[in-house]
Amino acid sequence: MYFILMWLLYIGYIWLTIYRLKRSPMLSKKLFLTQEDINNISQLGKWTSNFETMFMLLFIIAMIISCYRKNIKAIIRFIAVNIPLFIGIFVVGYILFLITASPIGNLLEPLFLPIFLMGGLLIYMLWLLIKKRKLVE
Repeated sequence: MYFILMWLLYIGYIWLTIYRLKRSPMLSKKLFLTQEDINNISQLGKWTSNFETMFMLLFIIAMIISCYRKNIKAIIRFIAVNIPLFIGIFVVGYILFLITASPIGNLLEPLFLPIFLMGGLLIYMLWLLIKKRKLVE
């Protein structure tokens, strides 16, 4: 369920990002933007940010749940789900970068914080393993 929700949030984010970028040349040709144009641009920006925020919050909540009991197997399972997810998102983002005018940074932006946090999670997992070994010895 988590995997599917993450993909749906990413697809929503990408669709809105590409839509915004396709609209910008049309709006830049206008001499004056109406209040409706400004509201539409603002609303699209808010929706894009909301999808990105939901993507990150879902990741953070799932990470906290997997770490809550300090269960190494749960943490490994969480990492094992997210690595293919992030690789898939990276591949889709790169392909979209090649076939659309979208900047690669915009397409991969939702991954920046989760990848950073995943690095911290790996360090935490190593700390748990070392701590567990010291208790066993």
